[in-house]
Amino acid sequence: MSNIEGIPEGWELVRVGRPVFNADWVVGPEGKPRLCDYDSYYVNRVIIRKIEKPKQYRAFANAAEFEPHRDRWLMHPGEPNKRFKPGDYNDQGVWGLDRRHYDYQHLFESGTQFDDGSPFGAEVTS
Repeated sequence: MSNIEGIPEGWELVRVGRPVFNADWVVGPEGKPRLCDYDSYYVNRVIIRKIEKPKQYRAFANAAEFEPHRDRWLMHPGEPNKRFKPGDYNDQGVWGLDRRHYDYQHLFESGTQFDDGSPFGAEVTS
């Protein structure tokens, strides 16, 4: 959405109307976001929501990064009903039940996901 004067940076306009108590965020009198924590009898308040930035991922760098995920199931792209659990792993990648070695970069770039739909990789936090 384009920038609208009066909408704080990092927020976007949802609608103008009556906000829902303790659910909607509004632009307060000082021009800052404020949770509607009062019984709003006013109509035509500017209701906003925080713009969520999508999480960023990268391939696992080594066995230590992958280790917390070693018990999770994986899905190959295009095969959501076919899952596999990695066997062994090392600093380069994992072995499937077929005893083939799959490197972290290849699995990440090919779109392999954990069974919850998250990418097979480490979340970038900075």
